[in-house]
Amino acid sequence: AILLSGVAVTPGDVITATTTDPAGNTSEFSDTVAVVSGPPWYDPNWPYRDGLVLPGGDFCATVNGFPVPVTLSGNAGLQSFAQADGDDILFTLADGITKVPHEIEAFTQAGGDLVAWVKLDIVAGVDQTIYMYYGNAAAANQEDLPGLWDNDYRGVWHLNEDDVDEQTTGTHVDSTSNSNNGSQRRNVEGVGRIADGQVLDGTSDFIEAADAASLDLTNELTLEAWIRLPNVTSDQKVVGKTGTLPYYGYLLGVETGQIKPEIWDSAGTKYTFTSGSINTDEWTHVALTWRTNDRMIGYINGAEVANIAASANPIGTNNSSLIIGAAPWIPTTLELNGTVDEIRVSHRALDPAWIQAEVCTAGGIVPVVPTYVIGGTVHEDVNGDGDLVDAGVRP
Repeated sequence: AILLSGVAVTPGDVITATTTDPAGNTSEFSDTVAVVSGPPWYDPNWPYRDGLVLPGGDFCATVNGFPVPVTLSGNAGLQSFAQADGDDILFTLADGITKVPHEIEAFTQAGGDLVAWVKLDIVAGVDQTIYMYYGNAAAANQEDLPGLWDNDYRGVWHLNEDDVDEQTTGTHVDSTSNSNNGSQRRNVEGVGRIADGQVLDGTSDFIEAADAASLDLTNELTLEAWIRLPNVTSDQKVVGKTGTLPYYGYLLGVETGQIKPEIWDSAGTKYTFTSGSINTDEWTHVALTWRTNDRMIGYINGAEVANIAASANPIGTNNSSLIIGAAPWIPTTLELNGTVDEIRVSHRALDPAWIQAEVCTAGGIVPVVPTYVIGGTVHEDVNGDGDLVDAGVRP
């Protein structure tokens, strides 16, 4: 049989493969394609597609409209036929024609390596097939970031940018339509939880996003981050936006090996707790949700670790920058020493299933790439002259 992946074939095409053994004898295998399985084609201008099976074992929760990180390594089709920047890459549902929003975080054509976020409805424990199309040299950029990160997201920082250590010239792009881009403040890229993240050395390293109305969150809030810290006992701030005294705003941090969020409502009243357990030098997902006049909940690696009453007043607002990796009121204090990745700020209190799904999928879903199997007859060139006319049929 001939196994094909990432190749557009149609009935009537002739597929031929030739092999040579160590003695120099050749064997050729060929046949006409009679049936090509699979759903309809999205668009004939995209001549190549791969069927990707996302393993259900990586889905621990059922959620709709979820940004799934899909990672591919050494994909020969992308190496040979995709645009150099991956602009022609797109994804569809299992029907082969329903396009879904996606964002490419990282793509290296030479290696066929891809990290993409794809918006899908996922079901716990159930495999999901999607199709990845590519090979359209004339295609414009197929990404749909507003469709992937909806209006509830106020900031999504993948932190995958290359930076020069101890410089302040880099930019960390916000993937949402709010353009809350962060400015480098002496941080440098390093190995992240998904693709690259940013390393902060605990000495005046942080990332700053300028004050913006889209970052003033009042009635609902979710703060999320992946962190990896060599020391989890000291008071370190992960991400927040607060003013100077009196404090108003929100902040997520760690202290004494625990999560430590802080919320100041519009009256200046502080709501906080220290709870859970964070291990040294391990990637850990920390999250906080708030709903005014309801609950303030903390999560570590998708598990709820604290749940207290929230204020009847909304979260207080301020004119300060959002700071990643230090105290927002004085960014040269309470600095984080370690690596951060995938910082997200949402104007919605995400439900527990969503947060659990983010933890389960965080390493990136590595799909199974199905193959076409085409049967045929093996002809052996027994005399090695390269001519199959006089060749025998191998049993």
